[in-house]
Amino acid sequence: MIGGHGRVCDNIGYASQEPYIINNTFRENVLMGAEYGEEWMHQVPEACALSEDFKQFAAGDLSEIGHNGINLSGGQKARLELARALYLKADVYIFDDLLAAVDARVERLIVERVLASGDIIGDKTRILVTHAEHLVPLSSSRLVLCLLSTQMSTSLICRQKLLQPATLTLNLASLPLTPS
Repeated sequence: MIGGHGRVCDNIGYASQEPYIINNTFRENVLMGAEYGEEWMHQVPEACALSEDFKQFAAGDLSEIGHNGINLSGGQKARLELARALYLKADVYIFDDLLAAVDARVERLIVERVLASGDIIGDKTRILVTHAEHLVPLSSSRLVLCLLSTQMSTSLICRQKLLQPATLTLNLASLPLTPS
């Protein structure tokens, strides 16, 4: 498979590997111009394990965040980025290395509350880009990309037990790097 196309007709929620944080309140960093809904604004931070963080700040979700989130940990930034994506109530969610910056306890909470089907985003499509191989069995579909420089090392990685028969594996090392 070296080509193709797809179409998404509605909203996409995206949580970047590098969170974008503005110098404003927690709430405004989640809303980013969206309309405020009190109940949803309570549910989203709870799902993202941010509620306890809000309690640590005197003004809760109205507390100011410094430039580029200077007063936040890496995990807090990642969870704030996740909350922004979820707040959109999108049809498709793309999570880019979402769990890399959080500890094991928070990872478990996010998996249970966000990534596992049937919770806060219900039956919406979730695309998780991750190195966390222990999460693969939880998915309903998998696309494994092996990005290595040689065919031999790619073959070794792609033959791991991790891959199931329904998994599609692409060897991008053998694809031409020129646009078609």
